Amino acid sequence: MPNIVNALRYVITGMSGTGKTAVLEGLRTEGFPCFDEPGREVLNNGSAAAKTDPEIFISEMYEHSLRDYRLAPNQQLAFYDRGLPDIVAYANRFKVDATLYQEAAELNRYQPIVFVAPPWREIFVNDDLRRASFDDYLHFHESLLNIYDNLGYSTKILPKGSVHERIDFIKDGTSGG
Repeated sequence: MPNIVNALRYVITGMSGTGKTAVLEGLRTEGFPCFDEPGREVLNNGSAAAKTDPEIFISEMYEHSLRDYRLAPNQQLAFYDRGLPDIVAYANRFKVDATLYQEAAELNRYQPIVFVAPPWREIFVNDDLRRASFDDYLHFHESLLNIYDNLGYSTKILPKGSVHERIDFIKDGTSGG
């Protein structure tokens, strides 16, 4: 049975390097509660074990995601850079048992529409935390889409446009537009 609450949680997902963080920053600037990508939070917090042990890394991402899920304000739009279903995809990617994460994703639901930042080679860049190639991330992107689909979510693909255009698309999508 899904966890029914009054929070209006929306996920923005997609492969790494597709502009999700910039969109979240724009939404945050407009006053919306936004929650950062759990993987970057874990790595930025200096968890040495997370860099060497996939089980610990995924467990810590899960704890961050669950904490952020619970922090959503009631009756207010809130946006997430990745959701609990993403943790399932990471567990599968690193061959970690996904049972706990799958159960949490089934129980703790977001709004039925998930916004997906599509693969976009022209804006993709590597950084200290994003070391794989664009092509390496494509398989993960497909895994994300399959997991959200299997959990009954509908996806809306963000346009390849400016941050402002993407934010307008999201705001239209959350108002039924």
